[in-house]
Amino acid sequence: AVAGYMSKARYGFYGSPGVRAEGSSHAKGGVSVVWDARRLRATKKEVLLAGRLVRVELEVVGSAERLMVLGAYMPNRSSATDEVEPAWDELVLAATAGGARTIVAGDLNAEIRGRVMARGAQMTPADRCLEALVLAAALRATATGKPTHKKGGEIDHILVHRSLAGAMGSARVLPGVTANDHSCVV
Repeated sequence: AVAGYMSKARYGFYGSPGVRAEGSSHAKGGVSVVWDARRLRATKKEVLLAGRLVRVELEVVGSAERLMVLGAYMPNRSSATDEVEPAWDELVLAATAGGARTIVAGDLNAEIRGRVMARGAQMTPADRCLEALVLAAALRATATGKPTHKKGGEIDHILVHRSLAGAMGSARVLPGVTANDHSCVV
C-alpha cells in the first residue's frame, strides 16, 4: 500500500513482506525502508532476515557520501528470550559492520533504559538487546520523547551512528499517518 501511495519519481522503496508462521493463515512482520530518490540513490538492497530486517545502502546524489540503513521489525517486547535474541543478534552484526555510516530505523519493540526506568518498569530481554545494540554499534537514539505505540511505549526508533548524530537532528512523530497501533517516526 505504501509503494502505491508514493510517487516513484520522488521516493525509493525496498522491503520484505511478512512471513507466515507454520499453520497460520496470516502474515506476521514485514519491514520497509523509504528514501527521497531526489537526494539518495540505492546502491545495494537486501533482505537479511525475512519479515524482520532489510539493508539498503544509499549514496548521496552528487557526492561520494554513503549511508547504510537497516530497516527493522523486531520480535514483540513480551516474547521469550529465545525468540528475541536471534533477530537482535542479526541486527547487531549488520549494524556493527556498517560502521560510521549506520542508521537503524523501525519498530524495534524495545525501549531505551531511561524511558523504562522513568516508568518504574523492568527491562525486558528486548530492552536489553536494544541497549547492547546501541553500545556495540556506537549508536545514538534520535528519540521523539513521546509514545510511538498506542499502549504508551516509545518502541519505534531511528538510531544513528554517533558520527552522524549532529547532522541528523531529532526524530519526530507524524500524527495520523498510520491507521494501526504505531505512530510514524521520521
